This record gives sequence, structure tokens and C-alpha cells, in this order.
Amino acid sequence: MRSRLVVLVAFGTHLSLACGGCVSNEYVISKHELTRLIQLPPSQRGAHVHVVQELGASDEWAVENGDALPETAYADEFAIYDRPDELARAADVDIQLLLGGVPDGAGWPKPPPRHNPWPQPLPRDKPHGSSSSSGGGNLNLGNLGGGGGGGGGGDDLAIFAIIVVAVAVMAAAGLAVTEGIRYDGFVQLHPEQPVHLRERGGGRPVPLDQLTPADVAGNDEAVVRDDEAWGFRFAGRRPLDRQGFAFKVDMGSLSSLCACYSATGFASNIQLGFFPHHRVGVLGTLTLGGGTSPLEHIFQRHSVNLEAQVFPLSWWRLHLGGFAHGGYQLARDEFGTREGQAWGGGAIFEIALATRLALTGRWDYTIARTAPENGAWASTSMLTAGVAIY
Repeated sequence: MRSRLVVLVAFGTHLSLACGGCVSNEYVISKHELTRLIQLPPSQRGAHVHVVQELGASDEWAVENGDALPETAYADEFAIYDRPDELARAADVDIQLLLGGVPDGAGWPKPPPRHNPWPQPLPRDKPHGSSSSSGGGNLNLGNLGGGGGGGGGGDDLAIFAIIVVAVAVMAAAGLAVTEGIRYDGFVQLHPEQPVHLRERGGGRPVPLDQLTPADVAGNDEAVVRDDEAWGFRFAGRRPLDRQGFAFKVDMGSLSSLCACYSATGFASNIQLGFFPHHRVGVLGTLTLGGGTSPLEHIFQRHSVNLEAQVFPLSWWRLHLGGFAHGGYQLARDEFGTREGQAWGGGAIFEIALATRLALTGRWDYTIARTAPENGAWASTSMLTAGVAIY
């Protein structure tokens, strides 16, 4: 068992590092967002753009141009981008000025300050160095896997439960760091910011103001880079969005009670599922718990169930909801091993930290046919806290 313990701990450490990826300098614009943008006047396309940062690596600092601008600034400063002929003449004047001045009698107007209020893009030095670190907490479950009732098989099961919880916690820690840093929100772009269309066989850059319906029709998405050309003005992250896949891990206290038995200990929920809507989701749940009874006997309560969650109430970063679940519970203690159906539910809350990351707390009450008396019901109550990653 010790050799298996070492292997699983090593696997958990590797999983934590793998889940804790770096964020890159590339941000994806979805096809839906591209379709919306091309319906706007070219001068207005960069005023409010939804992007999602990709995972990867970045060699250069992002170009950050300060606070977001009022959208009226785009209409005032970049109105020339809505008049292609005048924009082309202004570009010709720029070229003539670079070559030595405007020819006499050309009659071309002086070009407007097309790069105001954005600074002219300039080459930048790469960062002198960067460092990253990852850390983990120590999980002390007392003598959950120590001696006591249940025999050697019970000890192995308890140790395996501890390892599974430790691996899940390390994976959640890595994902939480990544999603806490990763940007999912709105940016402001210069009208000439390059947009890299993702086509079959590669991508090609197109200035934002020159995107056409044909460009969008032939691409599923596009990418903009925060260290290229004029860079970004960051306009704020999106609020918490649960829609899509979800991974949750929490830990806390457990109490088990029936007609002739009561005990308290540790418990953890490991959940993986999907939210078809921001407020409603379904998750498969593995609950692992146990501890020491008042008579110093080891007890264990493990269950597998399917859980529905709903979050009808929200205020700023606080979200309140409830859940219900049904499944199967295994109980092991000095009275032996028992199995039976389990049903339960409770209350849940989340505190949003980022668009795809929240702290979570829950109270769960479950009844199961696992009491020492044949066919009787026993209850377990859990109070836990952890992280939710969407």
C-alpha cells in the first residue's frame, strides 16, 4: 500500500502542476462576438469587445493603455474610420510626410490625430525575467486511516479516500490559480488593431476596422494579442458565469447519527458536472468521509450520487442556492460494512472571485439505509467549504 501511496501522491503533484497552467498573450474573440462587431461602424468596433484569454506562455509584457474610454470618445476620435475614402487620403498624406512633405497643390487636408487617444505603438523590451511558483497546503485528517474497526481492508479504503481527496485538492488548487489570473471580460481596441483570423491551415491578420462578413463567415474565431501594436485597454471582467463544465472540491466536518450510533469526523465532496444554464447544473458527486467515534473506533461514510444545483438568488458577488441528490452510500465501522441507497439535499452559497472561479460553502443533510440495524435509516450532516471552477 505504501508504494501505491507514493505513486498516487506523485501523480497528484504532477496533476496540480499540469492544471496550474500559465496564461498567454492571446485572447480569443468568438464567432458570435465577431458577428456582432462587423455590424457596427468601423469606428465603434473596438469600444467594447469580449475576449477570453488562452492558456500558454508569453514572452513580452502586455501593452496596457490605462483605463477604459467612454464610447463617445470612439465616435469623436475615430470617426474617419467610417469614411474609407477620406481615411485612404489621410494615409497617403502620412506617407508623403514621411517621404519629405506634401506636394504643392495637392489640396489634401492635414490628417486628423488618428492615434489619439491611443499612443503610437512602439517596440518594447522583453521582461528581464519572470518566475512562477506553486505551493500546496498540508492536509491533516487525523487518524482517519489509522487502526480501529474494519480490518485491513477498511484501512486500505480509508487511506485510498485520503489520497483521492489530496489529489483532488491539488488539482483544484492548480485550476484555481489559473482561472483566478485568466482574463474573461471586455477590452477596448484601436480600430487598426490586428485581428488574427483562425482559418484552416493557419491564420491571417486583418485590421479590426477592415473586417468583413466574408472574413467572419470563413472562421470560427479570431485572436488578438495584448503585446502587439496598440495593445488593450481593459474594461472589466465579466461576472461569475457557470455555464459549461464545472469542477468543485470542498472539505469540512461530518456527523453521522442513527438510533444506536453517533460520531463526528472529516468529509470532502469532489464534483464534476455541467451547467446548461448559469443558474442550473447537474453534477456527479463523490463524497468521502470518516473519523473516530467516541469509543475510539474508526468509522467511514463514502457515497456516490447525482446532484442537481440551482442558484436563484444573487447579489453582487454573493450567490445563494440549494441542491438535492440521490445515490448510494457505503458505511464501515465496528459494526461491519453496510451499503444502501442515500437521498439528501441542502443549502449552498458561492462568493465570486473571477468569471470562472468562486469560493463555495454548503450544508448537506443525507439519509441512507446504512444504519447498523437491518434496513434502518441513518443520517449524515456535513458542513463544508471549498472552491468551484467553471
